[in-house]
Amino acid sequence: MKKLNGVVVALLLSHSTLADTSDVKVKEAIKLIAPKTQNELPASKTEPKPPAVGADRDAHGCIGSAGYAWCERTKDCERPWELAEKEGFELSAQAFGAFCQQVK
Repeated sequence: MKKLNGVVVALLLSHSTLADTSDVKVKEAIKLIAPKTQNELPASKTEPKPPAVGADRDAHGCIGSAGYAWCERTKDCERPWELAEKEGFELSAQAFGAFCQQVK
């Protein structure tokens, strides 16, 4: 009975002797192919998927989970530790902020 599809059930329902949906077998067939309600779906189908890694872009398109932050001075997404090494400033949030707020 699990192999029944909507067409077969429609045919069963249209057949004059089975048109009464009180027939147990018809009701079982309908249950097998009817769309499931949200409460009947397995948990994996109802739980939202966690966001993909790297899907946390900010307003500038910088991916925070990858260590990038927007730097107004360079007009680019930068990793603070890489920029600190390249530009020679102390590796701290304050130093990164001060460097990136300076306009060239």
